[in-house]
Amino acid sequence: MYTRRDTKWEQEPTFSGRCCLFVEYVKRDCSLADPASGGSEDWAKGVAGIKYSYLLELRPHKDSPQGFLLDESEIMPTGKETWEGIRCVADAVISTASSTAFTSTLTTLPMVWCQDMDPFLCRWWAANGGCHMVPSTALRCPRSCRIC
Repeated sequence: MYTRRDTKWEQEPTFSGRCCLFVEYVKRDCSLADPASGGSEDWAKGVAGIKYSYLLELRPHKDSPQGFLLDESEIMPTGKETWEGIRCVADAVISTASSTAFTSTLTTLPMVWCQDMDPFLCRWWAANGGCHMVPSTALRCPRSCRIC
């Protein structure tokens, strides 16, 4: 799904061009996608009501004769481009979210302990505004978000 395009940046309507550097195609509508598998992304959107639900498909390309078997030389580039894509989407979601959407929820929840579930990611989210815009971030990162 991810291959470098000839043009340096391609602007998508929702995200900055940086997000789309390696994207070969974007499925904007479930009618364009494969039939729903009933996987976690379907559950997150349909059952849990999560507004932003994404499915990442990693290298190699869907037409590759080796399927999802990567050559060792492709592992690091795949990880780097995937992280850049996740970070870019997270930045876009943070920038569109309201900073006051759930403040009252955070102040009413009891915190039994003060420990981040993922210290590295929590520090990044805290530094980029995720604590005040995405409820689950503050709950997963109470120390970095300074709510305990």
